[in-house]
Amino acid sequence: AEITAGGLVAAIGKQFRLLWKLNKTWIIFLVISVMFLVIVEVSSGILWSYILCHVIAGFLKWLFLPIIKFYRGNRDVVYRSEQTFYDPKTHKNISFPSLHDPASVDVSMVVPAWNEEKRIPPMLNATLAYLRDRLKLEPSFTYEIIVVNDGSTD
Repeated sequence: AEITAGGLVAAIGKQFRLLWKLNKTWIIFLVISVMFLVIVEVSSGILWSYILCHVIAGFLKWLFLPIIKFYRGNRDVVYRSEQTFYDPKTHKNISFPSLHDPASVDVSMVVPAWNEEKRIPPMLNATLAYLRDRLKLEPSFTYEIIVVNDGSTD
C-alpha cells in the first residue's frame, strides 16, 4: 500500500495523542522526528522520511531517556505498594530509601554462603576482628554483614 502525505499526518497525529497520554517526554522526540520528516521530504520521499524520522527518534530516545529519568526521578514504579515495604517491628509501611538519601551504615558486606560451612566461621572471625578494631578508632563507624544462603546442602 502506498503511503500518502495525508495518511502520514493522520498517523503522526494519532501517535502524538497516544504519546501525550503515556508520557509527555516522548513529545520531544516526536516533534524532532516531524522536523526531520519535513526536511527529508523535500529531497527523498514520504516512505524514506518516515523511516528516517523513526530511526532518529529511536536514537534520541536512547540518548536522552536516561538523562530525563535521572532528573525526573524513578517513575517506573507502577503500583503504590512497590514504593514501600512493611516493617514488622513498627507494623508500618516505610518508603524505600533513595540513592540520594544519606547512608544508614558506612559498610554493608554481603557474603554469599552456598556450601561454605567450613569457610564462613574463620572468614567472619577475621572480618569482625577488623570491623571491631575500626569501631574502636572511629566510634561513629557503622557496619552490617549479610550472609546469603540459598539452598546449601551443608
